[in-house]
This record gives sequence, C-alpha cells and structure tokens, in this order.
Amino acid sequence: MIDEGVIQFQCEWIPAPPPSEIEIRELNHWRERLYARGFIGSYENGIAFGNISRRAAFGKGFIISGTQTGGLPRLKADHYTCVVACRIEENYIRCKGPLRASSESLTHAMIYEMDPTVQLWYTSIIGNCGVT
Repeated sequence: MIDEGVIQFQCEWIPAPPPSEIEIRELNHWRERLYARGFIGSYENGIAFGNISRRAAFGKGFIISGTQTGGLPRLKADHYTCVVACRIEENYIRCKGPLRASSESLTHAMIYEMDPTVQLWYTSIIGNCGVT
C-alpha cells in the first residue's frame, strides 16, 4: 500500500504568504515539463509523487513544491513553500508559506548542502535530476 511521503521528518510549519510569481517562474517551467512526462503526478489512490525545488535568493533556504501537489497539472505560488532552516542530522526542517513542505524536503536540503552549484532539483519515483 502506498502511503503519503517516503521520508518522515519533523516539520515546523509557519503559515506565511507564498513566494512571489517571479521566484517560481523557472520552477513552474521545469515542473510542467516533468509533469507532462509523468515524472511528477499522482497514483490512482490520489497520493502524489514528485517534487521540485530551487535554491532561494535568501540565505541557505530553498523554495519547494508543497506536500501533495504532484497531482496538480499546474501550480501557482500558493502551492510552494520556503524551507528556511534544516537540521538533517535531526530530521528537522522549518518552512514558511501557505503549505507544508514536501516529504522530500530533507533530500533536497542534502543535495543543496553537498553541492553549492546545484540551483534546481527534482525528486521522483522514477529518477532525480539537478541543474547547475
């Protein structure tokens, strides 16, 4: 049976306004391409898969698609949130935005921490990809 999320973590969610349309423009461009190819979507039971993020202009944070948004063909700013703090060793993230961050947020955080040249990342049941 498929259950929500793969990675379980402690998420401190701070409800806040969404990122700006300018901040998500490139994300949506790539996400729509990935969705069209089936790398992002949802199972028949409604559980969504696939997430996309990009390094944010502020600090060490990043903008990521919100939890359970994979099944939506197009996302608006309200479907993204900002991860503003992460402690990988404690399985903890803090996010600010209209939705909780995706269950894959820790994976994205590790990639950004390991390689400062990666600017955009997606995770899916089918594969992962980074863009520098």
